[in-house]
Amino acid sequence: MDAYRRTIYSSEDLAQFDELIKRRGEYFQVRERALALAEGNQRREAVALYRNELLPAFHRYKDAGDKLFEYNVREGQSRGHAILTVCTVTQFAVAGAGVLIFVTGFLAGRSRGRVRYALGECA
Repeated sequence: MDAYRRTIYSSEDLAQFDELIKRRGEYFQVRERALALAEGNQRREAVALYRNELLPAFHRYKDAGDKLFEYNVREGQSRGHAILTVCTVTQFAVAGAGVLIFVTGFLAGRSRGRVRYALGECA
């Protein structure tokens, strides 16, 4: 979680992450209480806590994780599309520059031959 936190740069990402951390903390607190009841041989109380609090807390934690994951998928797709667009434009620009250089060289070569012929340098 600390490594992920260091990669956050947008407020939306931070808000999603903070919600996940909050829900995670709630889930761990209820889980500790349920485990303590189970270890204390209070099975009925542990099962009731599981049904009434632990399972709903887990679902809120999972939902927060799913939302953060979906956010990252959308961001990844958006950035991937932008990168692909830049690469495609770059390919066309390089190809266009290559064609322009070729045509310029070809025309320069043809015109040089005509100038030499006009000056009588070629038979």
